Amino acid sequence: MEKISIPNTREEAKFLVSRISPYMLMDHLNPRDFEAVFTSPLPMLSECAAMRRNLAEDYVTMAVVHAQKLLNVSPKLEENAIRKAAGYILEDYAHLTIADLALCMKLGIKGQLGTFHGRLDAQVVYDWFYTYNLRRAEAKRYWEAQF
Repeated sequence: MEKISIPNTREEAKFLVSRISPYMLMDHLNPRDFEAVFTSPLPMLSECAAMRRNLAEDYVTMAVVHAQKLLNVSPKLEENAIRKAAGYILEDYAHLTIADLALCMKLGIKGQLGTFHGRLDAQVVYDWFYTYNLRRAEAKRYWEAQF
């Protein structure tokens, strides 16, 4: 697999995001914690949506597809079902960044965003985002208080 270098500036990161395959980037990202997310130059999902039609949806879809492969669950969600769920997720969580998306999936796969029960469906993924967003807000308040 080709090594992807994440640029240091927001503008360069936006350019990268618009040019690279969402699956490649999601497969490459591995944020350690919330601080890594807060300092990442990667754009918000709403910015991705403004860059190109369906780009934000593509990133959410590929993140879920990647999680599904890692979890090796069966039956698998069909891509059109994932895309529909991605639309619902974007309605409420477009303020999250691509780095957030990667960390959310990582924590969800690890079971840190709720009980998994061996199935991955739209409701489970949406619950991951809900719980992640709550924890992120708490971490952000703590992180900002340090500065």
